[in-house]
Amino acid sequence: MLASAGPGDRTHHMFSFSSNRFAIDLGTARLRVAKSGSDTIVDEASSVVLQKRTGALLLAGDEALAAVERTPRHAEVVFPVKDGVMADAEAAALLIQHILKKGNKDRTPARFHLTLGVPTGLTRVERNAYLEAGARSGAAEVELVETTLAAAAGLRLPRKDPKAHLICEIGAGQCQVALLSMGGVAQACRIRGGGEEWTRAIRAYVRSAHHLLIGTPTATEVKHHLADLNPLNEAEQAPRLLVQGRDLITSIPRSLKLHAEELGAAILPQAEKIGQTIRQTLQGCSAELTGDLVDRGILLCGSGAHLRGLTEWLASHLDCPVHLAEDPHQAVIRGLSHFMNEPSDLPQAGD
Repeated sequence: MLASAGPGDRTHHMFSFSSNRFAIDLGTARLRVAKSGSDTIVDEASSVVLQKRTGALLLAGDEALAAVERTPRHAEVVFPVKDGVMADAEAAALLIQHILKKGNKDRTPARFHLTLGVPTGLTRVERNAYLEAGARSGAAEVELVETTLAAAAGLRLPRKDPKAHLICEIGAGQCQVALLSMGGVAQACRIRGGGEEWTRAIRAYVRSAHHLLIGTPTATEVKHHLADLNPLNEAEQAPRLLVQGRDLITSIPRSLKLHAEELGAAILPQAEKIGQTIRQTLQGCSAELTGDLVDRGILLCGSGAHLRGLTEWLASHLDCPVHLAEDPHQAVIRGLSHFMNEPSDLPQAGD
């Protein structure tokens, strides 16, 4: 039986924790939590605000994200995961603790078990950082599950099917591509840099072309609402977005109306990197496995898969069908929830 958190379930900011088993997808930008026996998924920002001198937690989750580039001198925003990999286990533990306590009357659940998603191909040191974060958060037991396998379970791909499935998981900080067969990984590649690369590219473009400095939250909004790899699809009514920032010449606030078509050159390089990663994954695979993709195609998931025009662009440049998964940003947490509820199906990270 697959995860109770199904494709059509709504995402919430909090729920009441009565179970001591939790699944956590701790990504570069978002933290998603599911609990055993519930179809609710908590979705908050993977960020905390800490006091610089003591390291005390001031804000966490979405409240911390709202403080980006707005903190006073005595505080700093910390993102525990960078480029898809654990960078600060202590900050990650504080974030997990805060989210779990928030749904448990401000108390950490007793002797809880964590099913924690990790990237494919981690070193032992990198894996230990996730184990440390789980232990510091108060977990009595931590199971690590590769997120590509979790995504496959979340997308309800048949576990015993010998024919291949290719998953491209585009997170905020990394892109993972895995060729799966019979519930295991036949070939995989991972690159650092995911959806956040588009955000950085947009900031750099606006700075260079318009001499306007915009913040990361503004660039993220541009990415979500304007960036499009195929902007000419809406030729006569190409979308526009008004952004505000600091003029680099006069140093005063200024507004600018951006057009979708002008962003194409800025966001193209990251799409090309993703396409190259898919090609690299397929190199060395048997002809039979690769041939299975002629009809099945490639399945995109992860928050970065939402970029407008990406599916069509990849299909055109790879000459292969490309499909966007339903609720692509929830594929991993649904799969982790499945392994939490069905531990007998749990694969070993690194297999």
